[in-house]
Amino acid sequence: MKMILFLARHELRLVLKEPQFFIPYLLVPLITIGIYGFFIFSSGTTEMESLYISRLTVVLVGVLVASMSLALCADSFAGEKERNTLETLLCAPPGLRSLFLGKLLGVMPFPILAGWVGQIVLLVLANVHSPGIWDGGEIFSALALTPVTALFITAISIYISLRTSSVRSAAQLSGIFVLGYLFSAQFIFNWYFTSFVHVCGVLGVVLLVSFFLILLNINTFKKGIS
Repeated sequence: MKMILFLARHELRLVLKEPQFFIPYLLVPLITIGIYGFFIFSSGTTEMESLYISRLTVVLVGVLVASMSLALCADSFAGEKERNTLETLLCAPPGLRSLFLGKLLGVMPFPILAGWVGQIVLLVLANVHSPGIWDGGEIFSALALTPVTALFITAISIYISLRTSSVRSAAQLSGIFVLGYLFSAQFIFNWYFTSFVHVCGVLGVVLLVSFFLILLNINTFKKGIS
């Protein structure tokens, strides 16, 4: 476990050396929050309309910010192939599983933290406009969706990155799957918040798929094949 955390910190330090990676994590929430705040405070929306719009916006922020991990995943794995360093990594002393999990954990914090900050600001604005519109259970459901979404998008991005030869192709293919996930989220977001059973069902399915992809990724990473 110590080795995994050490490798994760190493990946984080590499990302911190490239400040441009943070631009999407800042712009996406800020633009979304700005549009949401302007709309609800200037259009005279009712409480029900505000709840519907805030639910949609909170979900979209979580998914959109999580999708920003595509570039990090593509560089962390497909980038190793482009630089011809994958074979060297496969022979590294920490062990392949520790190496893979360290890289995985290294790209997870940014989308989760940025998503949470954006969602919390949106929830504050929603409750300022309509006090008490969000209860504790709905807030938990919204915040829980962000790390689960980040894990899923990271897992599927790594799955694609390990099977492509360039960062560009990995990012493009991953983007297609993210669009499908975003499209699905727009249809089920209101249903998601209506019952705790729905919340557990959605999070459970996404987590199961994510863990399955991670197991496939570890197996592929060990083989070192594309």
